Amino acid sequence: MTRFGKRPESLLGIARAATDSLLAATDARPDYLLVSNFNAEQFCGLSNLPLRIASHQGLPSLPGARVEATSASGGAAVQQGAALIGAGLAQQVLVVGVEKMTHVPTATATAILGQVLHPSEVAAGLSMPAVAAVATRLWLTTVPGASMAALSAVATKNHANAVHNPFAHFQTALGPQDLASSPLVAEPLRRHDCAPLSDGAATLLLGADSSDVEVVGMGAASQPLALADRPSPLEGKATAVAGGAALAQAGREASQVEVAEIHDAFTILELLSLEDLGLLPKGTAHEATLEGITSIDGRLPTNPSGGLKARGHPIGASGVAQVIEVAAQLRGECGGRQVGKGRRPNLGLAHAIGGFGAASTVTLLARR
Repeated sequence: MTRFGKRPESLLGIARAATDSLLAATDARPDYLLVSNFNAEQFCGLSNLPLRIASHQGLPSLPGARVEATSASGGAAVQQGAALIGAGLAQQVLVVGVEKMTHVPTATATAILGQVLHPSEVAAGLSMPAVAAVATRLWLTTVPGASMAALSAVATKNHANAVHNPFAHFQTALGPQDLASSPLVAEPLRRHDCAPLSDGAATLLLGADSSDVEVVGMGAASQPLALADRPSPLEGKATAVAGGAALAQAGREASQVEVAEIHDAFTILELLSLEDLGLLPKGTAHEATLEGITSIDGRLPTNPSGGLKARGHPIGASGVAQVIEVAAQLRGECGGRQVGKGRRPNLGLAHAIGGFGAASTVTLLARR
């Protein structure tokens, strides 16, 4: 990985920085390339990314394809790579997730990101933060005990975790004053409730050969794009279905998951998704967070990397980074952010969302 944040390199330069470090550290001989990217056309004026990245790496004959599923692009790319290997169509798949976003004005970036919403929502003037605010207001008024304090606890936890992540966009903890002074983005959400615009790349190698960590379960699902076409803005059907499919394929129960990387582009999504995945009972994630159950030393360590909220959210790279973090946790390689007081978990989950809950991928990794 590169460190996420504001980076001076071009998109291709960012991708190369991450990929060079992976190839130099392994004897990789990839025979297929998958590029996870959201919108290089509008952010950077680039298309044909697989060929550009392969050529930039000195591998111009490497076949490849681009995977785009908005913020679930990385999760989808990992799953498609695993499927290629499982089908016998590749032996080693190089997955490169990359995005460059910070060089354009914030208003431009917000407009590009807003294109993932339903056209009726865009026409009504909604942005992604505005949609998240709608869901948050409903959650606050319908879930017993729900409070902004629980959302602040999500942000505080994830920033504290990111202090120990050298790849994180933000590597400083949030204090009470930081939370109180954080400006409103879309009432009641403040800046600390929203993931930042970030640049960065994350790369991994999937192989058919034996490894100490393996993909044991995968699931993907979608639901109506427009909030008005769902039973509730709090409905996480895509996440629930994807999580159930991944667990069924792995032959595991949700209670066996020992570390989770959850899509938290907005703090409310971490709480809703933990419940949709069955990792916590419905209506309890806010209490569990305040009680420390989702902390690094808790029963269900969640987003030890810092999550999208603090690790950063270069969209095409985020889902790949989640899988990298889970694999590193299973290997016991995470230092100060290693879960469970240094113990190595046996089963980890990576969860990505495209749009505001419209699509989801869930990938389970286990130690052999």
